[in-house]
Amino acid sequence: MKTSREKGNAGESCSEKYLRRNKYSIIERNFNSIYGEIDIIASIEHTIVFVEVKLRKIISTAMSSLSAAKKKRIIRTSLIFLQNNPQYEDYYVRYDLIAVIDSQERNEYVIKHIPNAFFADEVCYEL
Repeated sequence: MKTSREKGNAGESCSEKYLRRNKYSIIERNFNSIYGEIDIIASIEHTIVFVEVKLRKIISTAMSSLSAAKKKRIIRTSLIFLQNNPQYEDYYVRYDLIAVIDSQERNEYVIKHIPNAFFADEVCYEL
């Protein structure tokens, strides 16, 4: 029986492989700041993508688990990353969700990638 952290790592690894197959460059995994963590930071075509990975049994719970508070933590953490990495200052910024559906009966993961899952102006935040 896997722990929730082991399941989370498996979901993130699966998501990373998916992104690489789809021509994304992985910049960093599990980037932490005082505000929280971003699961995957990637880039594609002059866009930096901050990816939240949710491992769930059904897709609807993945979207609903992305609360306003969680979005705020991701945005704040992304701003810290961008402050510390000025080489990305001219990049577009995007916040994606990857839902990793654990299809236990088939013993596999199904990926649902939702680009622009949310936008920075949806939530109020301050550094």
